[in-house]
Amino acid sequence: MIAGLENSADGLIRRFTLRDGLLFRDGAPVMADDVVATLRR
Repeated sequence: MIAGLENSADGLIRRFTLRDGLLFRDGAPVMADDVVATLRR
């Protein structure tokens, strides 16, 4: 699901890059907001 990961110099911020073309089972595209909601749970 993740194409890349960057960490800030202080280690407090992580930036994930999603692979292109990710889809849910129903065919809807996976968006960054979907991933954020999952990580916050």
